[in-house]
Amino acid sequence: MRKKARDRPSAIIGASSIARDVTALEKVEKKFESFFEAAPDSVVILGKDGLILLVNAQTEKLFGYHRNQLVGKPVEILVPERYRAEHPAHRSAYFSAPKVRPMGSGLELQGMRRDGTEFPVEISLSPIETPEGMLA
Repeated sequence: MRKKARDRPSAIIGASSIARDVTALEKVEKKFESFFEAAPDSVVILGKDGLILLVNAQTEKLFGYHRNQLVGKPVEILVPERYRAEHPAHRSAYFSAPKVRPMGSGLELQGMRRDGTEFPVEISLSPIETPEGMLA
């Protein structure tokens, strides 16, 4: 007499495996990281919420922060205090209609170093669409 399936002990009846070669992806990521770190300009990547997601080595040199002091912080940490209150509104306006453009065209923009000193900056904004959302 044959036992019904529900009466038999559990047994493996098959197996499946999924493998994916990530070598190409890893190579692309390493190239991006090398290019990003070697850029002669400061690069700061942030999300719509204004939190810094990524900075390069030039940003550390220019602003005097180590990257772990910037990542996760509001981008306003790099903005002189007298402009900080109005900056989130400008950021929101940019993210509502993002496009590649200079920031503050015709204005003399200032950045603020960790030690509080201000210096002139030129800022270009570039939107980046990602699976996690829009970045700039």
